[in-house]
This record gives sequence, structure tokens and C-alpha cells, in this order.
Amino acid sequence: MVKQKTQNLEDVQHWGKSIPNSGKILEVGSGGSPHPKSTILCDKYLAGKERSGAKLAKDRPFVLGNGEKLPFKDNVFDYSICIHVIEHADNPALFLDELMRVSKKGYIETPSILWEEMQPWREFHKWLIFAIDNTLIFKKKKDSDSTLHSLMQKLISSSYEVTLLRSAFKPVLNVSFEWDSKIEYLIEPENLSELLSRWTEEMIARIDALIKRGGRRAFFRHMLRFMLKRTQRKLNMFAQHWPKFLTGHMKHNSNLKEYLKRFGLKLYYRKYVRDLIIPFVRVPRGKTWVFIVGCYNSGTTLLDYILGCHEEISALPTEGAALTRLLARPEDLGWPRMWYKCVDRVRLDEKDTTPNVDRLKKEWGFWFDKEKSIFLEKSIANSARIRWLNQNFDQPYFIWIIRNGYCVAEGIR
Repeated sequence: MVKQKTQNLEDVQHWGKSIPNSGKILEVGSGGSPHPKSTILCDKYLAGKERSGAKLAKDRPFVLGNGEKLPFKDNVFDYSICIHVIEHADNPALFLDELMRVSKKGYIETPSILWEEMQPWREFHKWLIFAIDNTLIFKKKKDSDSTLHSLMQKLISSSYEVTLLRSAFKPVLNVSFEWDSKIEYLIEPENLSELLSRWTEEMIARIDALIKRGGRRAFFRHMLRFMLKRTQRKLNMFAQHWPKFLTGHMKHNSNLKEYLKRFGLKLYYRKYVRDLIIPFVRVPRGKTWVFIVGCYNSGTTLLDYILGCHEEISALPTEGAALTRLLARPEDLGWPRMWYKCVDRVRLDEKDTTPNVDRLKKEWGFWFDKEKSIFLEKSIANSARIRWLNQNFDQPYFIWIIRNGYCVAEGIR
């Protein structure tokens, strides 16, 4: 029999829930991100043809083979996994028959018709697939002349909002099946129009249910899950390459702590990451603020590093202006290392009320060690904001470095 996988709002992972923890598990079309439980990988191509993302994974036994003629004996596998592959097949009937021949059970996932319509440029997807009455239905995909191809491709590839939408509505954007013994399927059935109408009604009802049950809390929950998954993927990539990192990068006076700091900064630079974190950060109270200012190449970075080594001082990992969007940076205005060229856009005085001071303190406070009594910040452009900082921070201290102008000019040159 075929059992359509029932997904609820919490069940947005595309991995099948019944995949066993042991046994012979085949993954067909494994690509660059195979399931962690699969024990044998099989893919039609050695290169990334018809696939985006990471390089082909070969971290476990790998067999080059076509899903329509798998190079394995009958019933040799306890379970098979096939995720976002069968829509590429020339002959899906042969593909499904082969899955049933070599394995006893399995999990299949494909993009739904809704998702295919949102990404019509993928010409290597040959079939529109949906499930009705515990049966997979295949409809030949026709060439689309949509004028929205480039727009949708841009949104899907670069918009995290669309990625979150995919996560929150995954039950309707994917077809998920777990099967046992046999897969029921129909290729271009005569009553296709009737089946499509029924599927559309089911999808409308499911979307209504998701919206009703989800609301803002669910969207926020999926946003957090999305961020955690992205972070986990990056950490997994680091774990795979850490020996190379230790042998290569440490020769250049680097270390694991420094790498993780850069990784955390790269995430924190993204505004939506800060928007997730900052609501949970408290405004620092009762701390002594010290600001280092001066011109470029005057030694501010060196002094910041030296003072940051003191047991009572906590320093930011980079310039404070780089950790917030509330303060203008010359680099963002097109004048790197030349803030005097945009001084009117950088300057703040005691009368300015535009920057949210509490938000700024939170964005900086996230990086400070709360156990230490002195918080140290260094930003060159703060030379034009001393009066504003003095007005909005409790009795701050300022260290201004003055260096011979000739030396500064030589250093910049």
C-alpha cells in the first residue's frame, strides 16, 4: 500500500519520519546533501548537472547509476530515499518500479505543482506531481512563457522572506510520501482534470488550516528554525574542513576562536539576524563606557586590542559602527577610510535624536562580556559624534589618538 505522509505545521523537515536508524538504506539522487541515515549513495551524475548547491557527496559508499535502471539486486535494501529527483526522470514509471524492486520501503519527496509554478525556469523538471487518494499523479510539464521568470528567480535565490515562506508552507509546496511494499501511481491519467480540481480544493483547505493554526507565532518559529538550520549547515561545513583549517590557517597565527568569531560576525552583519537577537538582549546598565577615536592609521586598532586584553575591560570584536545600522559608516557611503568626505552625513551632536540609543546599546551589548565593568568601543567615524556619545552614554571616557600627519598619509598611501 501507499501511505501519504501527513504533515502538520510543526512537521516541516523534508526527511521522512519513519526512516530507520539502521539497516541498508539507499539514497537515489543523493547529490551534495544526502540524508544522514542513508548508507549507500547513488547518483546519475558525478558533476552538478541538473542540480544546485554543494559538490557531490562521497562520504560513504557511492555508486554511479541511473534511477531508471538501478545497478542493484532485488530487495537488497531495507529502505530507499528519493528527494527532489523523480521530477527529473524521463520515465517515472521505470524509476518507481526500480525503487520497488530494490527496496522494501521508502520515502519520496518532490516539489508540488504550486512550487513548480513558482519556479518555471527549471526546464530539467519534466513532470508536475501531486498526490490524491494515496496515489502519485504525474502530469507532463509544458514549456512556460511566463514573463515573471527572472523576478521569481531573483526572489527565490536572494530573499530570505521567500525562504521563510517555503519553510512555513512546506506541507503544500512539497509532495511527501512514505510507501511500503508498493507505490501506486498514474502517468497522465484520462481523468487528470478531475483529479487536479480535487487536489486544488485540498490545497486551499490545507493552506487555510496552516494560516489559521500558525499566525505570527508560527512564522516567527519557522524564522528561528530557518536560522538554526542555516547555522547548523555552516557548522557542519566547518566540521568537515576543520583539519585543513588547523593545518593551514593556524600557520598564519589564526585559531579556532578567531574563526568562530568571524563566522559569528558574518551572521550578525545580516539585519534580520540582529532583528531576531536584539529583542532578547538587555540594555547594559551600570557600565563604564570608553570610546577610542582618532584618524585612520593612528593606532586606534592597536590600542583597542591592548586595552581589550585587560581583565576588567571588554572590547568589541570589530568597530562598533560595523555592528549596527544606526550609525552611518563612511564605507557604506562610498568613502572608505575618508570619512571627512561625508562628514555631514556621519556627524551627530547632542541635539540629534534620530538614533535609538537603547537599540544601539543592545546591539553593542550583545558582544560585551557582562561580567566586566568597562565596555570599550572603537570607531574612527565617532570622531564626529563625540558630543552625541557624551550626551547619551553615562559619563563616558574618550581616548583620542593624535599622530603625525605625514606618518598617517604614508600609512594610508
